[in-house]
Amino acid sequence: MPGSIDLLQRALRIWEWEPSILIGLFLWQAAYVWLTSRRPGKAPWHSVSLFRKILFSVGTLLAFLALVSPIDYISDHYLFSIHMLQHLLLIMVAPPFWLLGLPDNLLDEIGLPGPVKTFARWITHPVAAFLIFNSVLLIWHAPNFYEAALENNNLHILEHLMFMAVAIIGWWPLFGCSRQVAPRLSLPLQVLYMFLMMFPTTFLGALITLDPTPWIPFYMHAPRLWELAASPGQAVTTFGQTANGWGLSVMDDQQAAGLLMWVPGNMIFMATGLISLFKWFQDMERKDGRI
Repeated sequence: MPGSIDLLQRALRIWEWEPSILIGLFLWQAAYVWLTSRRPGKAPWHSVSLFRKILFSVGTLLAFLALVSPIDYISDHYLFSIHMLQHLLLIMVAPPFWLLGLPDNLLDEIGLPGPVKTFARWITHPVAAFLIFNSVLLIWHAPNFYEAALENNNLHILEHLMFMAVAIIGWWPLFGCSRQVAPRLSLPLQVLYMFLMMFPTTFLGALITLDPTPWIPFYMHAPRLWELAASPGQAVTTFGQTANGWGLSVMDDQQAAGLLMWVPGNMIFMATGLISLFKWFQDMERKDGRI
């Protein structure tokens, strides 16, 4: 049976070419290209800068890497920490790039029907966006739901779709593409919103990191990718010298997963809030100069 190093080398070469993912991402990017292409009689919001197009494409690339690259295979079969990295890419990294790539007044120009405008205004309200985003985040990271998604591929796909959908809603108060239908928050409220967004991720990250028992039973029985000369299916209980070599334990992997949600996840919120704070100070200085 192959050792842990052999498993790692093989896992790093596996790309998950799932047709539904490839078709979905292609249609998503193609819709954006069509929307922003130059055409006779186009609406004003079709004039999108190259920089915005690059930002949107970076978001699609990041989602592609999260769902197709070895990140997906390793997260589904071996490491909780890599699975958390995948979730961070889908929730906190790719969606802001997508929103930043859209024209600022997109929803205002395309002429949404009245009920759709009302729904868009309601769902992107900061209170609703906050609750929707964090409820989905916390529910899917509860052990029973997390385990169910790992064991059922259709449920796993639904989980990822929900993550990306609610992430767009959750980031809308800062990066939304509407000035009238569903406007962004003012800069001071953006700072407050980002500050509050740090509490649920801190709570979740701390729960996972500090839990003395395995959070997700699935990973207790997963082969250890970083155990020298270990056989598939063997679990390492501690990080360091073991009977089979040098290994990464189930609990170390879990703590790394929790810290990824706790520290880098909150750093994204903190950095975004600091940018809004800096822009707020700049605005106040400009107003003082005019006065």
